[in-house]
Amino acid sequence: MKSPAAFQHERRYGSPDQRLIHERELRVVRELLRGRARPREILDSPCGYGRLARLIQELEPERVVFLDRNPARLEALTARQIEGARLQGDLLAGLPLREGAIELSFCFRLLQHLRSAQHRMATLRELRRVTRGALISSYYRAGGLHQLSQHLGYQLTLRRSQPLSFLDPAQLADEAAAVGWRLVADRAALPGLHAQRVILLEAVEPPA
Repeated sequence: MKSPAAFQHERRYGSPDQRLIHERELRVVRELLRGRARPREILDSPCGYGRLARLIQELEPERVVFLDRNPARLEALTARQIEGARLQGDLLAGLPLREGAIELSFCFRLLQHLRSAQHRMATLRELRRVTRGALISSYYRAGGLHQLSQHLGYQLTLRRSQPLSFLDPAQLADEAAAVGWRLVADRAALPGLHAQRVILLEAVEPPA
């Protein structure tokens, strides 16, 4: 019998379309990391049910921190026997980590759920505070079939607006730069079919 954690993980990511986009995300991340030095510390926030755990293990860091505001998701990591420190916290409220404690951070599938530039910049600022090296994140790019299908879907269900943010790449690059990140790469996870983009940001000194 499957554990509750395994059931929740499969329920969330087990459908064919979710498996496809997940594998494409991992492929892009591996491409972005090719040739880079092995990171000593890795943060995955929000970590969810540990979707990136396999990739993180491949990188063989000295320290891994999984952080999520939902304690049930952190408990799921233990049930799935995923190694690493578990911390409960919220990026918007501040992370329980010292400045520059992390060399490589992951922040996947969060920015598209933040409706305001203020919240996105606060999130990116807190990640910059604890990260001295690089950040790999994702967002939904504006335009394309995915955004149109989402819009039509919410219109048909009579909802006033969709709960996802589709962003212009230049806007996101400007928001990141304002809090101390330089955009290095921006790649499509599934070109032409899905709005998901994977970005690599390098830590720099924020503008005065």
